Amino acid sequence: ETPGLGAKISRPPFIDQFVGRSVEKTAWAVKTDGGQIDAITGATISSRAVVSALKEGLEVYRRNLEAISRPPADNT
Repeated sequence: ETPGLGAKISRPPFIDQFVGRSVEKTAWAVKTDGGQIDAITGATISSRAVVSALKEGLEVYRRNLEAISRPPADNT
């Protein structure tokens, strides 16, 4: 990976491409791996790591949505 290019993962246009994407309808991988996300040239490893982390986080959220949305139990 080219030094310094990984820092671009926190700036547009990289982060903008995640806005409005469907959890179910998006191929959560960089395009070179058959996905729909444009990697940053020279920072493919960082791009893959971000996409992987987002995919995993969204899957955890989706699996736990019911518990997250449930009001807290009244323990009084």
